Amino acid sequence: MRSAQDVLSRLQWDSDHDMTRYTIGYLERFDGIKEMPASSWIAESTEEDWIPQHRIKYFKRTLDNGEREMVWDREKRIDKIFGSGLGSADEADVRSEDGGVRLTS
Repeated sequence: MRSAQDVLSRLQWDSDHDMTRYTIGYLERFDGIKEMPASSWIAESTEEDWIPQHRIKYFKRTLDNGEREMVWDREKRIDKIFGSGLGSADEADVRSEDGGVRLTS
């Protein structure tokens, strides 16, 4: 599965993707999962509000009708940006972040 950095780069440089339509879900140490617009993501580690990319959990795209679609999810191994993940949360075996296999029902 492609990395969060790869997804960020694709959203930034690929004209087929409008970065303003994407939201990043990331783990905030004390507050759980937080979201921010992908266009607001700070890549420079010298910035005060910098968040390490390994804390990115998912990317969602806002559709024309206002609904949001999951396009990349680290835990569920969904990658609709590159097509490199399992692609569906309905797969029988889903690998967790630590590399183990978690069986889903």
